[in-house]
Order: sequence, then structure tokens, then C-alpha cells
Amino acid sequence: MLGSLVPFPLGFEPPGEAGEPEPPVAPTNLAAELLPGPTVRLTWDGDPADVYRRDVTAGTAFALVDAAETSPYDDADAFTQGHTYAWRVSNTGGTSGTVSLIPNPNPPNPGGTQPGGIHLGLSLGL
Repeated sequence: MLGSLVPFPLGFEPPGEAGEPEPPVAPTNLAAELLPGPTVRLTWDGDPADVYRRDVTAGTAFALVDAAETSPYDDADAFTQGHTYAWRVSNTGGTSGTVSLIPNPNPPNPGGTQPGGIHLGLSLGL
């Protein structure tokens, strides 16, 4: 009979509604810490996420470094000396904020001067 209701067995769930995984928790509270090496340790709250990095000094865009990583994540790339780098992490739940630092700072110049700085010395000819 057309238009009559057909009862489903008790406990039946329509396809696509039962057993679907919960979406991942978006990464939050991204932080970066400089470790020896140099290595940059990233930490965040949330589920595994893809790690993206960019060289701010060189003006590059964010690029995928590693996929589906968990916190903490250590990035030990060959960083260019004196360049500032930025990181962010992302999953299908969302994207973190951005953190940045200089993992391989320029060493002090011999004589203790910094680039653009002035070195004052005193010599007594006694």
C-alpha cells in the first residue's frame, strides 16, 4: 500500500548517523620553545594536527612540514641563521594561532659589537 509507514526494528539508526567519529578538537594554545640544536618544540592543546612553517624573513608562505602530528612536536630543520620563522598547526576542527621566533640567531661579532652597534674602547698610552 502506497504511503503506509514501514516500522524499523528497535535500535535501527539511519545510515550516516551512527558510528561516525567525532570531529577533531581544533588546536589551541600553540606555543614554541627553543631547544639546543637548534630545535623548536611546539606544543598545543587539541587533537593531532598538521604542522606548517614559514620563513618570515625570506617572505615564504606557510608550507606543510609534517602531517597528523601530536603535541609536543620537535622541528629540527636546518634553519637559516638570523631568520625569523613562524609556525601554525591545523586539523579539520580548525587552525591554531601563529607563533614565531629566531631559532638560529646571529652570533655576536668578534669584539662584542652587534651589527649596527658601536664598540667603544679605551687605550691608555702610558
